[in-house]
Amino acid sequence: MRARGHLGDCLYNLGEERQRSLELLRQAVALWRQELRTVAPGQNTLSAQRMLANALTTLGAAGYNHLSEEVAEAEACLREALALGENLGHVKVKMKTLRCLINLGGYAHTAVEPAEAEAFRSRLNELLVQMGREPETSCSICLDPLAPPADGAAEDAAGGNGSGPSDSCVYMLSCDHQFHNRCLLTWQRTTGNAACPLCKK
Repeated sequence: MRARGHLGDCLYNLGEERQRSLELLRQAVALWRQELRTVAPGQNTLSAQRMLANALTTLGAAGYNHLSEEVAEAEACLREALALGENLGHVKVKMKTLRCLINLGGYAHTAVEPAEAEAFRSRLNELLVQMGREPETSCSICLDPLAPPADGAAEDAAGGNGSGPSDSCVYMLSCDHQFHNRCLLTWQRTTGNAACPLCKK
């Protein structure tokens, strides 16, 4: 189960065999679900639940970065993973899942509206504060506030080609630095660099 999940994650991160990576991640999720169903009453299921949450989050992240028709599956996986993370009280699972849900906000084929994505961002910022970290309040590229998107943001996303989030949404990198989606995309196109503009990760 772990091997399938890790292999799928590695293939996805390498940018190779994307369909194969998604299939391996789906298999890992199915196997962890089966593991939880077969656990004897009274046995500790925390480890299996945590592994399922991690597999769901990884599948969700791979899905929304791949093809628009897989965005609905990605959203379902991420919402389930967040619920598991909340039940487990597992901060890392919650942070990783919230980050993905933030980035999912504004896609045309998802029910994560920009306003809900902003609520997820507020929850993640609270977790960052609890960890002694100061979350960003402005985009370090344009220096404008990372305010909730304008009312027309969801319409922008729905009116586009559906291949990505609205420009006015906030995008959060794995290092937890936050930018306007339009600013990050422009910076990456201009510099040809996919690393974080702040920490270079």
